[in-house]
Amino acid sequence: MTGPKVVATTYIFRRWNRLGRKGQRCKVTTRSPTNGNMRIEFRDGFVVIAPRHAVAKIPPSERTLF
Repeated sequence: MTGPKVVATTYIFRRWNRLGRKGQRCKVTTRSPTNGNMRIEFRDGFVVIAPRHAVAKIPPSERTLF
């Protein structure tokens, strides 16, 4: 049995402050090939479906473990 998978937070959420998530680090778990939407997961487990333009990549030197 293996432990939990450790994934680097490679994106930052940059849209919709109404969710209270703007500027938070996140990871993309699924991408839709047809309409450009993605499933985005935050460190606290909150999940949102958003367009691909809702996130920006973080430079490798600034990435942290999820």
